[in-house]
Amino acid sequence: VHEFLKDIARPRLRDIFGPRLHGNWAVPQELERSLGTLDCSRVTVRENERGRMRIDLLTRGGDAVADLPFNDFLFRDYLGSAAGREVFEKRLSEVNRALNHGGRPIARVGFSRPFDPQGRDFPRCWLQVNAVYPRVMA
Repeated sequence: VHEFLKDIARPRLRDIFGPRLHGNWAVPQELERSLGTLDCSRVTVRENERGRMRIDLLTRGGDAVADLPFNDFLFRDYLGSAAGREVFEKRLSEVNRALNHGGRPIARVGFSRPFDPQGRDFPRCWLQVNAVYPRVMA
């Protein structure tokens, strides 16, 4: 699996989704694809002020992408089952260390279904991270 992901990973979000990417969103009809594999230099999983799991990515192509939803259920379940804040912080540190061990984690990135969060503009698809894999060194 890691070899396959490494072979299909791209260094920049635009290499995956094309030139119509607008930061962390896209117009559904303008997307070249909805899912891809991103070669990263570093990832940082964190919890935002609303208690939601977020992730910051630094891509191998030099793009810094901050504050994306992190929907990897394996990690979300592990962190969410922590008994107390101290255990949660310890687990979060472990997750970040494990994902970045050896450098170059691989992220599976995709778009949400189209929606307009303010209800006044037009529907957009929002970028999210569906899974992250640590780079396995051969």
